[in-house]
Amino acid sequence: MMNPFDFGGAVGSAFFCNRTQEMDDLQQMAETARRVLIYGERRVGKTSLVRQVINRLDPKRYLPIYVDLWPTNSASGFVSQMAEALTRASATSLDKMVQTARKLFTSLTPSFTIDDSGEIRMEFGYRHSQKEIPGLREVLEAPARLARQGGTKKRRVVVIFDEFQQIAAYQDDEVERLLRSIIQFHEEVAYFFMGSRKHMIQHLFMDRKRPLYQSAAHYPLGAIAVKHWKPFIRERFERAGKEITDAEMERLCTLTEGHPYYIQYLTSIVWDQAPVGAPLVTDAVDQALETMLRRHSYEFDAQWQALTPTQRRLLWALSHVGRQDQLMATAFVQQYRLGAPSTIKYTTEALLTKDVIDRDEEGYYIPDRFFRLWISRRRQP
Repeated sequence: MMNPFDFGGAVGSAFFCNRTQEMDDLQQMAETARRVLIYGERRVGKTSLVRQVINRLDPKRYLPIYVDLWPTNSASGFVSQMAEALTRASATSLDKMVQTARKLFTSLTPSFTIDDSGEIRMEFGYRHSQKEIPGLREVLEAPARLARQGGTKKRRVVVIFDEFQQIAAYQDDEVERLLRSIIQFHEEVAYFFMGSRKHMIQHLFMDRKRPLYQSAAHYPLGAIAVKHWKPFIRERFERAGKEITDAEMERLCTLTEGHPYYIQYLTSIVWDQAPVGAPLVTDAVDQALETMLRRHSYEFDAQWQALTPTQRRLLWALSHVGRQDQLMATAFVQQYRLGAPSTIKYTTEALLTKDVIDRDEEGYYIPDRFFRLWISRRRQP
């Protein structure tokens, strides 16, 4: 039987746990053409969640457009990714894709090829230079144009920008400025902005100096509660004739804090090692944890060696306290020998920038649960 726990990428319905309220909320936001900022830790399941929401929408009434901005590092890259996403969402055959691209984009020159696997590949060049980035206004106006097509049978368009924080790395803020000025009039288009680098995407929408300041409703995505994980895990063990107790499931949730990626990863190892028709061994979860840490020991050691001594001390301290609200609290600084306030401030900013640590309402913490457990087992640096 195939392992029923999946991790490491967007998961389908068979591997998706709960998020019922979140799906209801986002579906309602799509139906009412809201602009929403969806953010959370890496691998917490943002893309999987939005895909579940899109699957709920009637394809006759809704047109989803998924734009992955991860490969982009410039405004021209943004234009190309969005032009391709718009074209693919609007047509399926090669002939219709060509017609759609030519109809939507007058300042872009599309070219199409079919690779050895039969997949359609497309690229976009520029017809002529403009004061604005060629094609930028057209791709941003295209969702509303698509929404207005069809007369009485027109569809609501839902644009999903994944890894939206990438635009912060562009040379200037022209994409942000034009995006803000155009989409504010798109009453028939819903926009979902998603990002895995939480502090960067929040900065885009919370900094008063940025063009997108307060332009979208915030929807933070957190972990999943134990009460939802238990039936999800139990049902999959029972289906394979395997056993797992409440205590063992709670141990899994404690180690991973209910984060989807980490709990599915660790539970998949427990499931592989579990016998059919017999209880798990007493320390099955801890054995699975040891297996996982061995698998990632080289990766974690490489990350550790790339850090400065002061960064290691702060991480070692956080690995033992879990979360710390005040990093400069006297008792905390003295116990873990963290140095002067200026050193702590500089170290904290560097680790936040690298996404090695994060902060929520409870304080600073190490978001990679497995890396944190690996660090906690080392000697104090």
